[in-house]
Amino acid sequence: MNTKISKSPSDTLYEELSSSANSNRRENAQNIKAICDQMVKDGIEISLNGTARRCLDTFGNPAISTVTNTGSKLGEYVRLRKQEQNIDKVHIIQHTGISAKVQDPVLAQEVKILEEAVKALRNENNALRFTLKKLDVDIDSGIRQILTSDADSPDSNEKLLVSPKYPSILKNTITSLLNHLADRGYGMYRGRFGINKKTILTTVEIDALKDVTGISESEFHARYSGDK
Repeated sequence: MNTKISKSPSDTLYEELSSSANSNRRENAQNIKAICDQMVKDGIEISLNGTARRCLDTFGNPAISTVTNTGSKLGEYVRLRKQEQNIDKVHIIQHTGISAKVQDPVLAQEVKILEEAVKALRNENNALRFTLKKLDVDIDSGIRQILTSDADSPDSNEKLLVSPKYPSILKNTITSLLNHLADRGYGMYRGRFGINKKTILTTVEIDALKDVTGISESEFHARYSGDK
């Protein structure tokens, strides 16, 4: 006897959204589903705002307001996935971080701080990657070039900085990224670039960026001083 497996409410709604004649609506549904699937896989409890933020950081769309807009039905899909997830919250807490498994309370707190820093950097990395792609910069190719460059060559870094691939937009790209970070509260603190005492760029990296953009020491600090 064949047993018919009924579709879950979220599957039924997803089929409706993904069969829409509107290509943007289809793409938004696919992105939201991918994030929900990944959160389930990672043992992370699904939430409306958390899913919307992860989706925006990863794919660049839909906007958070679109997800929360009842007309889009994306928020309804997320709520259905949350109901169907049915994960033991204690299990989630025990498996979302190494710090929860560390016996020493002092060490556990230090590990937790590092985990939060890694999470913040991952979110910033996703945002910066999206920004670079919008500027038509092949970030993946650039990373591969750095990783495969001859580290022992005295002028390897110089060749990377003056790479002829993006000579006309490299300066503007870096300036745009720095301005983007500055608008979000990042700035210079004790010779390093970061936010809330978290270093994003070291002194050496900052010096390299100043060389590429041609910004003087005084001008750089005037623009990006965290003490403003």
